[in-house]
Amino acid sequence: MLGPDHPDTLSTRGNLAYWRGETGDGAGALTAYEDLLTDQEQVLGPDHPDTLSTRGNLAYWRGETGDGAGAITAYEDLLTDRERVLGPDHPDTLGARINLVGMLVKRGRQLVNTNSSSPPTIEGSVKKMPDDREPQGPSWFGQALTCFQGALDLTDPDKDPGSYGVILHDIADTHRAVGDNPQAAAYYRQSIEYKYRADSPADLATTMIAFGDCLIDCGEPVEALAALDQAGEIIGQVREATRQAVGFRDLGLAYERLGNRGIKDAYTKALNNYQASLKLINPEIESGSYATVLRDIGDVHKAQGRLSEAHASYKEALEHLRRHDGSERVMASLLISLGRISRQIGTLGGNAPPDGESGQQIESTGNPRNSEDQQQNGG
Repeated sequence: MLGPDHPDTLSTRGNLAYWRGETGDGAGALTAYEDLLTDQEQVLGPDHPDTLSTRGNLAYWRGETGDGAGAITAYEDLLTDRERVLGPDHPDTLGARINLVGMLVKRGRQLVNTNSSSPPTIEGSVKKMPDDREPQGPSWFGQALTCFQGALDLTDPDKDPGSYGVILHDIADTHRAVGDNPQAAAYYRQSIEYKYRADSPADLATTMIAFGDCLIDCGEPVEALAALDQAGEIIGQVREATRQAVGFRDLGLAYERLGNRGIKDAYTKALNNYQASLKLINPEIESGSYATVLRDIGDVHKAQGRLSEAHASYKEALEHLRRHDGSERVMASLLISLGRISRQIGTLGGNAPPDGESGQQIESTGNPRNSEDQQQNGG
C-alpha cells in the first residue's frame, strides 16, 4: 500500500479526473481536480510541476463548464507562477501563455455572439474582466474588447503573425457587432496585413471577405469590390475543398450585396462564386449545404428578374432539403419563396420576363441566412 499522499496515488487521481472529463463528466472532472490540487499543494508544494499542471487542468475545466471568467483568472495566475518558477521562455510557460490567449479569445467570442443580435454601444462600457453572473448590458462588449486586447498583448506579432491577425479580426468583428463599421474596417485592414505574413490563404481570404463586406456598410462599394476580387484570387490557393467551398459561398454573398446596390457585374460574380462552391459540395453527403447554395443562386436570379431560373433553383434546393434532417424551418421559408415566384410567373401568363424586365420585385421573404442553412464559416 502506497498511501493517499504517495506521488503515484496523486498521479492516479489526476488520471481519473482526466478521464472523467473525457467521458463527458466535466463537473466531476472539475471537482476531482479541485480536490487533487488541495492535496498536491500540501504534499508536493505549490511550485511543484505536478501542482502547476493540475492548476492548468483546473483552469481548462472551469472554462469548459461555463465559468469563462474564472478560467481566465486561473490561467493568468498560473502564467504568473510559471514565469516566476520556470522563466518566461520555458516550454511550459509558453504553453500557459497560449492557453490564456485561447481562453481570452474564446470568452470574447462568447460575449460577442451572445449580444450581437441586439448590440449595445461600446461607449461607457466598464473595462473589467467578464463575470458570467452580470446582467446583459453595454459593459459586455467592452469586456469582449478587453479579452481580445489581452490576447493581443500576449501574442508576438513577429513570431506568430497569423494568430495576431486572427485576434485583430475578432476585434474588428466586435466593433462591427455594435455598428462601428469604420473602426471595424480599420482593424480588418490591420488583420490582413498580419495574415499576409502567415501561410494560411483560407484565414486571409476570410478576413478579406469580411473587410469587403464591411466596406459595403461603410458606403465604399468601389473599394469593397476591389477587396472581394482580391479575396477571390486567394481562395483559389486554398487546398482544403471544404474551406474553399465556404470561401466561394461567402464571397458570393458579399458580391450579391453589391449587386443589390446596383454595382455592375456584381450579380454575375456572385453567381460564378456560388457555382464554384456548388462544384465542391457532394450533394449526397452534404445535401443541406448543397441546397443552401442553390437557394443563394435562386436569390440572385430573382433579384435579376430571371424568374424561371429562380424557380428552378428553388425547386432543386427544396428537393435536396427534403433529404436533410432538421431543416423544416428553412424548407418552410423556401416554399414561401417558391410559391411567390410561381404566383408571379402565373400572373405574367406563365412566361417569365427577360432579364431586367420583371416589373415590381417580389418582397423579401426574410431569407434567413443563419446557422440552420449556412455552411461552416472559418474566422
